[in-house]
Amino acid sequence: MPKKIILICWLLSGCARLFAQNSGTELYDNDWRFFRGGAQGAENNRFDDSKWRKIDLPHDWSIEDLPGTTSPFSKAAISQVGGGFTTGGTGWYRKTFTIPVAQKASG
Repeated sequence: MPKKIILICWLLSGCARLFAQNSGTELYDNDWRFFRGGAQGAENNRFDDSKWRKIDLPHDWSIEDLPGTTSPFSKAAISQVGGGFTTGGTGWYRKTFTIPVAQKASG
């Protein structure tokens, strides 16, 4: 990617963050919790995810380096070329936020 395009994207991203901070809105892509694997009951509001890893979006767990390697790819991946030689599996993302009373829709 040309350096000019990267610089423009970086500047636009910074402007968007500054606007969000000044407008009193919260960026939805910050402060997520992530767990790679199955998590029984994680769909429940009261599930304890305090020991899950903290991440910001964008994030793609399927291309993180595999434990004990410096690569996200495996020749033994079940999906082979169709899945880009990534191992696949299950990953959970969770985020908790509070909607201020003034912003809640009346029902």
